[in-house]
Amino acid sequence: MTILKTFSDTVKQYPSKVAVMYSGGEFTFQEVDVMSNFIAKQLLLNSDEETVPFYIEKNKYVLPVVLGIMKSGKIPLPITNSLEVKISLERISEVVFDVLISDRDVKLENHSVTLLLLPKKLESYSEYQEVATTKENEIAHIICTSGTTGVPKKVFLTDDNIDWLVKEFYKIVKFTSESKFLFTTPYTFDVSLTEILAPVYTGGTLVCYDGGIQNIIRLGETIEKKKITHLSLSPSFAETIIDISGPEVFQNLRALCLAGEIFPSSLANRLRGLIQQGCRVFNLYGPSETTIYATYYELKDRKYNTVPIGKPLPGVQLKIASQKENSKMAELLIGGNGVTEGYRLQPELNKAKFKLIGSNRYYVTGDYVYYQGDNLVFSSRIDSQVQVNGIRIELDEVKSIVDKLKSVKSSRVVFYKKKLVVFYEADLNIKEDIIRSLPSYLNPTVVKVESYYLNQNRKLDVPKMLEIYYYKKQSQQGDDVRKNILDVLSKFERVDITDLDSLELVRFYLEIEDIFDIEIKENDFYRLKSVDSIVDYIRNKSFFQERSTEPNDSFTKEHDLVNLEYNLTKMNYRYLKNIITPSPTQKRLYKNNQNRVIGFNLALEEVTYLELNKLHHIIKYLSYKIDIFRLVVEKEQTRFSIGIVNEGDYSPNIIVLNNLPTELELQGILDNIEVIPIPIIVVGTRDKKVRFYFPYHSIDASSLNKLGDTVYQLYEKKIVIDEVPSSSLVAFSQFKREVLQNDVSGDVLARLPKIKPAIEFEKLNDEVQCFQVSLPEDIKGDDVYLFTIYAISQCILSDYNLSAISGGLSLDFRDYEQFDAYDLIGDIHKKIPFQVNRTETFEEFKNSHFKILEIYRTGIDYYEIAMLGNDMSAKEVQERLNNLSLSINFIGEAFRLKDTINNIIDVDFDKNFINVFVHERFAYAVIKSELLSNSVYDLMHKDSKFELKVIDKKRLENEETNR
Repeated sequence: MTILKTFSDTVKQYPSKVAVMYSGGEFTFQEVDVMSNFIAKQLLLNSDEETVPFYIEKNKYVLPVVLGIMKSGKIPLPITNSLEVKISLERISEVVFDVLISDRDVKLENHSVTLLLLPKKLESYSEYQEVATTKENEIAHIICTSGTTGVPKKVFLTDDNIDWLVKEFYKIVKFTSESKFLFTTPYTFDVSLTEILAPVYTGGTLVCYDGGIQNIIRLGETIEKKKITHLSLSPSFAETIIDISGPEVFQNLRALCLAGEIFPSSLANRLRGLIQQGCRVFNLYGPSETTIYATYYELKDRKYNTVPIGKPLPGVQLKIASQKENSKMAELLIGGNGVTEGYRLQPELNKAKFKLIGSNRYYVTGDYVYYQGDNLVFSSRIDSQVQVNGIRIELDEVKSIVDKLKSVKSSRVVFYKKKLVVFYEADLNIKEDIIRSLPSYLNPTVVKVESYYLNQNRKLDVPKMLEIYYYKKQSQQGDDVRKNILDVLSKFERVDITDLDSLELVRFYLEIEDIFDIEIKENDFYRLKSVDSIVDYIRNKSFFQERSTEPNDSFTKEHDLVNLEYNLTKMNYRYLKNIITPSPTQKRLYKNNQNRVIGFNLALEEVTYLELNKLHHIIKYLSYKIDIFRLVVEKEQTRFSIGIVNEGDYSPNIIVLNNLPTELELQGILDNIEVIPIPIIVVGTRDKKVRFYFPYHSIDASSLNKLGDTVYQLYEKKIVIDEVPSSSLVAFSQFKREVLQNDVSGDVLARLPKIKPAIEFEKLNDEVQCFQVSLPEDIKGDDVYLFTIYAISQCILSDYNLSAISGGLSLDFRDYEQFDAYDLIGDIHKKIPFQVNRTETFEEFKNSHFKILEIYRTGIDYYEIAMLGNDMSAKEVQERLNNLSLSINFIGEAFRLKDTINNIIDVDFDKNFINVFVHERFAYAVIKSELLSNSVYDLMHKDSKFELKVIDKKRLENEETNR
């Protein structure tokens, strides 16, 4: 096989050179060779079939997988990871195979298929230095392309096809051993082969690219930082990148290759400056059936009205046939070296689409073209094929998939103004089901209808249907801000922000920034998923908005920080010391130097004396009701204490700066100050905002939200001070002290788990795992977090063959028998021990856990006993607490799945730390270790089954987007 012979020669020439670069690492040519040998060996041992599909999440594995399958004498068949594996496999149902390769532990319903799970550690491949290939296959790759039945057609590419194409392509774009290709194309599409095989044929480097809004925005930074020389995109993708960053984003490239859809002349004209700087820009054309590309055209430094698809590649033969009536346009037929074996699994279709003319085979493209001088120009399609973001699809294929859904009575699928629109008739709203059934890259607009309207030509009246069933759903309510936002959405033919794809979303936010003269943080992109939230954001009145301001003048910023430190250092406090006992968590985090500042913002009408005086009075009177405003932290090396200012002595200290400091900047200042007020109140004149900063874990998230809302309501005069509930941390601390004066009874000690840890978490692989638990109908309220703990624990017990496991559960605890903590503002988190036994039911676990909660309701806290007690029982408690295996933090209800997961992952926590939250009748958990080994667990609750799934972060984000 020529591809493998070429790779072997390249490995010999560049054994230690980097072949693949990815986030966090790289593979040399020698390492790719060894990895592919491992894959080939496993296939030779475990597979009897000719075709091997692969379902890969991380692009770094694609090249070794493709080469490994080829080395085993088998045919690589990429299947999309934009669908669940079950649906992806349904799309190749006519293919016979017995092994699926994946880098994820996916669940296979077909028990005759073996999962070849790729090892994560490179050393796992090391023993496979060589592999003996028993045979070579003339077929080198299978590409899934559009089909009218809902099942994609399979195009069989030969070794000769691919070898010819990539050699010609690399010559044209001048890709050499010093070049770097950015791997942006999904590996299931034919164009990706020109990226994947670049190292094989040239000794150059393949640089893996992760999509998503943040990476789209930073593409120019990636190109510059990674020294990318070559890039392939669809014209629409390229245009979006230019809209975001300007044509200079591509200025470091040697070649920009555009293909997959019509090249707009407007885009060509915007790229003239890039061409003048020396970057070569190509328009490439070709169907998968003739091996990726058949023609090419290099753009010149001139103005274009139409961009040609150019001339045939060397080795391509073109014929013009079936001229369109009364037109110079005619259908294009392609022959030559790129003509593939076609649709081997569909002989009749093969006969219809591949014609023998003389002694040569030609593919009938279905594309109308015409000549402009010596160059061909693409005009239109004959059939219902369209291209969405450069990807060819059949409208009938989409319709077939939609019609198969149970609730759908009928559907219509159209391509309207460059958007895929699915109209469907059904009794129920099944938009989410339709979106989940289609690959995510299609990003259709899905519209539920009651009937279909036809225009005077007896064709579907798409504008009328959109007007009736789509646009009118969103009321503009006469609000100017809202109207402007909807006007921007209308440019994308959308009324719902969730209907925008990632490229459109970036463009949308850029327009919003321009119109309203604001800056939207990248981290806020996923939060602003409704018109209402953007209206609130723009008005700048949301207390939880956290748009950071970066001043243009670093000199001003430096002076702000000096001013802040001076004011904090010179503040004089008359306060009572050691009034509030720090919690065990606060002490531990301070001792370990794990300090954190959180806070909330309040938008001011203007920064004037009257506004500041108004704010001063609100805070002063609020401090009489909520004493957290009067706290003072006093630090002494590895310990700190909390005091409080008397009501009569308290006057709010409001520091006015040009710009608000970041939390890190403030913490850096606080590290050098011994006495610190809680909160620190800073006004930023540039943003017209005041921020309340709470350092040293003085407040938890739920209290912060309550307090922020209270301040906002008072400022807006929606409530008066008398309506604010009282909150006294001083009284709460006194209550806890009184409880601790009592001796620890034997019954209290008996309920504390005493099993020793059996899992060595430090030896687990670093891996973010996300668990999804389907909640039975009877699990509601507080049972949700207990049930999630129970489910996860049962899976762990099963995996590690344990009889029991223990842990500590962190949650807001306000339910005391002798103290009303419902409206308490502060750090009221408790860590409550638990134990799950393998043989017990959920009800039994719940009952035993409630016995521990009964202890906590009296005010007893095991961690406080261990920290403050001096007798033997305190030492016993401390020993048992040290033996708890799991640490679980219950967050509560999550509004947006993606935001919650991203926020959790951004925090550095230990491998045994599990974050649990609830979202839309599912419970989720996130851990930063490879804790569970299976992808799906079937568990029992009463007489019914429920599932715990291990789902990767990307899949969860897709689910959230679909919702």
